[in-house]
Amino acid sequence: MRKQVDKRVVDIINKVPDNYTLANEILKKLKNNSTKVKLDNDIKNSYYVFVNDTIYLASNKKANEDYSRLCLIAHECWHSIQSKLIQKINFILSNIELVLFIICAVILLLKLNYIIIPIIYTLVVLLSLLIRFVLEFGAIKNSVFVSKDYISEKFDNTSANLVASEFKKNIKKLLPFFILSLSASRFCRIALIWIIYVYIK
Repeated sequence: MRKQVDKRVVDIINKVPDNYTLANEILKKLKNNSTKVKLDNDIKNSYYVFVNDTIYLASNKKANEDYSRLCLIAHECWHSIQSKLIQKINFILSNIELVLFIICAVILLLKLNYIIIPIIYTLVVLLSLLIRFVLEFGAIKNSVFVSKDYISEKFDNTSANLVASEFKKNIKKLLPFFILSLSASRFCRIALIWIIYVYIK
């Protein structure tokens, strides 16, 4: 994939500080002085956990050297300043959805085949996906702006526009796969609940 990336973008990102410093600098730009940043050698991808207000950064070769690291870190930093209410709702709905899946499956397997059961489960899944998409699309969109602003301050506007253009191009390419990764398991569970319902009816 690196061969398709503008070499100028790679050269610019190579001049950016290490990921830990980068995350802290972006948080400071976002006026966020409360979120903690931790390096983790055991994870493959970086992520933000709102429960303890911490960004966990993957510390491996790909995470430390890939040109997209700036955009990915900006994405997690943006999560840290999103509405805590929406994040709580996302957390609660995600957990309810998993528990509800088990409950609905058990009820249906007991041959209590009420149509309302798969309908309720489907609605909960769709609502949980909607909330998750609100959080993720907000972070995706703003990660480009944050990255552009960061490069503009560190280097110049030409470099910033070049980096932002490359990030936008790659986001467009990867967005369908990202949406699929977020929703595939949930839609599989919806399908399974409906299959059980139809089978035992």
